[in-house]
Amino acid sequence: MKKYGIGLSFIALICTLLVSCQSAEGRMSDKEYYFCHNGHTITVGDDADGLVESIGEANRVSRTTSCAGEGEDELYIYSGFRLFAHRDMEKCTVVAIELTNDAVSTPEGIRIGDKVERVKERYGEAKEKNGFLEYESKGCRLRFYLREGRVSGIKYLKNDG
Repeated sequence: MKKYGIGLSFIALICTLLVSCQSAEGRMSDKEYYFCHNGHTITVGDDADGLVESIGEANRVSRTTSCAGEGEDELYIYSGFRLFAHRDMEKCTVVAIELTNDAVSTPEGIRIGDKVERVKERYGEAKEKNGFLEYESKGCRLRFYLREGRVSGIKYLKNDG
């Protein structure tokens, strides 16, 4: 009978790597862009119905017929952020999250009003487009809108590609 031994140092290394890749919310942090609100993690692509139920009642809700096809577009306005969702016949899905003031931040600590250099320190180099920095990964585009070298807006968007 063959014995397969795994050294304790190897197991410790694997555990360390797994723990170091976890964020405070327990999600893999390797370029998975998400927003946290009152201990709840919000990601584009999430089930909006369950999410809205868990994070609490919005200050305001609006619904309109979708201009992009069948279904309904929904906007949930909370203090400091807006949650955009699309409802079709099967489900309601988060398609965007927009931070609206400096009372909230990304999990990496970036707020509206921060300098562009701080964004690059926390997120690395980005695709620089007309008026914004864009980071892309795992079905999400994270945009930092810029004005005069500072963040003027932050938006998580569903990645279309």
